Amino acid sequence: MNDTPDIDKKDLYIGTEMQDRAQRKAEKEKKRKEEESADKVAIEQSLSQSTLVQKKQIQKKQRLKWAGILAGVLFLTWIIVGLFAPYKGDARFGICKVFLENSVRYPSHLRLSTVEDFGNSIRIWFAQVDAFGAYKLESIQCFYKSDEQRGTIIEKITFNRRPIDEQKVADFNMILPVVLQNLPDLTYPSPLPDSLEDLQMNTDMFRKALNL
Repeated sequence: MNDTPDIDKKDLYIGTEMQDRAQRKAEKEKKRKEEESADKVAIEQSLSQSTLVQKKQIQKKQRLKWAGILAGVLFLTWIIVGLFAPYKGDARFGICKVFLENSVRYPSHLRLSTVEDFGNSIRIWFAQVDAFGAYKLESIQCFYKSDEQRGTIIEKITFNRRPIDEQKVADFNMILPVVLQNLPDLTYPSPLPDSLEDLQMNTDMFRKALNL
């Protein structure tokens, strides 16, 4: 019997197996390269995303930093304005101020000093020019009450703690709606100098010239 066919079959089997191994090796190498490529792409994407995230975080921190600085500046500005801004009163102070300005002889030289708020009344300390051209420190206090028809009105007014004529108060109450629509500057006054000598003014403007 001839064994050649068996040898050919064996060689064929070996050849086929070697081819399969080579093919599997090639496929495995290809798969490895694909995995490496995929890993490389993933790493690059991860690094790119990481850099982008870092940039965003840095930008966010910078925005928060500037926002904090701006908020601090605004807060300090608000405090400074609150400390140095003049205090303003309400309509009760304005009403009493209007009555005072219409009651003194020289309203343009009226100097307000202090305002005291007692809830139902307002007291204003002021200096006005007397007949000799000198300033006198005096006070006026306006008392308020509620009226069913007219709302808040003046109950009484005292000048240097002495009551003013009730008819004058009643007449002033008649024009209160007009006063409320045209209130004066409600800024509280600064204190007057400690010495009244500093309030003295040129009295020649109030004296009549003689020997002309």
